[in-house]
Amino acid sequence: MRLIGSLLVALVPLFALSLAVGVVHRATLFDAAPTWSDEIYHWHQAGTFARAGLDGGYYTIGEALPPAEYSRFYAWGMYGPIFYGTIGKITGWGLTTYLAINHLLLAAALFAFAWTSRLDRARLAWMAATLVTFVPIYVFLPASMQLGLHLAIGVASAAFFRPLILRPRVLPWPVLLAAVALIAGAALIRPTWGLLFVPLFFLGTGRLTRVRAGALFLLAVVLTLALAALFQSSAAPYGLLRDEVQQQITSSPLDAVAAIARGALVNLRDLARYESYVFGQRFQILGLGLLWVATRFFRRLRPGGDAAVDSTERLFHEYNLLAVFAISVTFHDYHSEDVRVLAPHYLASLLLMIRFDRRWFLAACVASMFLLMPEAYRDFRQYTNFNGEVRRHQDAWHEQLAALAYDPDAESPWCNTLSHSYSFFEDERIGASILVAVEPGIGLSWFEDANRPGQFKARYLMLTDDERQRLGRRLDVEPLARLARGALYLNRDAPCPRGIESGGF
Repeated sequence: MRLIGSLLVALVPLFALSLAVGVVHRATLFDAAPTWSDEIYHWHQAGTFARAGLDGGYYTIGEALPPAEYSRFYAWGMYGPIFYGTIGKITGWGLTTYLAINHLLLAAALFAFAWTSRLDRARLAWMAATLVTFVPIYVFLPASMQLGLHLAIGVASAAFFRPLILRPRVLPWPVLLAAVALIAGAALIRPTWGLLFVPLFFLGTGRLTRVRAGALFLLAVVLTLALAALFQSSAAPYGLLRDEVQQQITSSPLDAVAAIARGALVNLRDLARYESYVFGQRFQILGLGLLWVATRFFRRLRPGGDAAVDSTERLFHEYNLLAVFAISVTFHDYHSEDVRVLAPHYLASLLLMIRFDRRWFLAACVASMFLLMPEAYRDFRQYTNFNGEVRRHQDAWHEQLAALAYDPDAESPWCNTLSHSYSFFEDERIGASILVAVEPGIGLSWFEDANRPGQFKARYLMLTDDERQRLGRRLDVEPLARLARGALYLNRDAPCPRGIESGGF
């Protein structure tokens, strides 16, 4: 029965999301296709790595390149596309491959947690209720983006740290080194996972003295900063706070500190902004972290059980929730995107509270998440991933873009890059179909008037008719194909041989 229960609860996100897609959109998850800007770029650059490895075109904004010459990837760094693209090399890359990987990883992690935690029926029911009301599952898991992977990492971290919370111990060196390697890999994809080094070193290396604890904490910080630097060096500039800090940290450290302080003040001011499920999750995480802090001072709030386990669990939750919240407030550029950073850590704490039977805390969290569902439902209804438009038009646009072919022997990555205006993101029916139809291997770089390069380096340009008219003689281009609202052009100024016949329209 435990095996069946673990399998069923592991599939709750898939069942819940499939039901929601069926009822709201009259479709299935197999009908999904990338339709909005972030999703298209996540999906497309992973497909490029699956096909071309590190030899694809550039993914950038305004043709601004990453600091590291070896990276050709977008503002999320190179390691996420490498992870998904490596799997794609084995399975092939289709419109739903990214989505399938996310659901398989999350289901496997949830099963591992439920099985290794030996959850009884009551705890399995709490886990199902938590997952059904966990808003990010409905808001971000239908999209071809990294949240599914990060939720799986959060669940896996809960499974790993559960026995260490019960009984801190000296882990065998192979286990400790494997854990360090896995955390490092996760931190290369998202640097906030480096936070897990601290509980790993504190709970998995034996008895701590003040000096030893200080040394291990310093080691964790150094590792996290080194991995964050590797991530940042592989990420194309986006105009974010982290880009500003990177530019100033060596030349003007005080300006970098001032920029961080300004960003934190803006984020604190905006804590209650955006959709209710966005600021609701912020306050859930902050409130739950502070509730665990309050158990230090108010006995009635303390959960019953082994005092040593309670103390260790409390420390883990305080650190897991409040540290990531503080980092998010300090370094993140707030829109709704911080949900993606906070949600996996929140889920990890919720699962651990299920295992340690913190029912009053769980009841408050599940109830508050349930109250956020109507706003999340309104967002979910607006998803266009399942309307079939991208799938319906993709093949036709692929034929229209026949001249836009990946060249594995290109002299420069720019010869395999398409620069397109942001206008093609704004039409999620036709624009998304066109961008998804661009074959993997061709990199994508978008621009607006504010960040348009003075001279384009990409071999291919995709412009609306209005933009082509505004740019006028500043461009030396040949038309290749007519598109809805615009056209595909060959850029004669690109550092590439021409070798392509004009479409002649």
